[in-house]
Amino acid sequence: GSAVIMDFIYPKNSNKVYIPIELDGSLGKVIFEIAHRNTTSKIYWHLDGIYLGYTQDFHQLDIHARKGWHQLVVVDELGNELIKKFEVLSE
Repeated sequence: GSAVIMDFIYPKNSNKVYIPIELDGSLGKVIFEIAHRNTTSKIYWHLDGIYLGYTQDFHQLDIHARKGWHQLVVVDELGNELIKKFEVLSE
């Protein structure tokens, strides 16, 4: 089989993500994290079809998402793709 090039560290297996409401009433965030076999690779992040930015070296990104289902797509510079569907739960 093919070796895993990148994988989610968080959220690992769960597709349910809890995003808290901050004290001032604004929507909180959750930090998604990816491990990539090639430590120098850039990873480009897209949430629901919207480009969020890229990470390099440390693949962590704050995700702000409203309650309900979302799709996160991450692509490295070689075109390897990882898709994570997740549901945001709030209070």
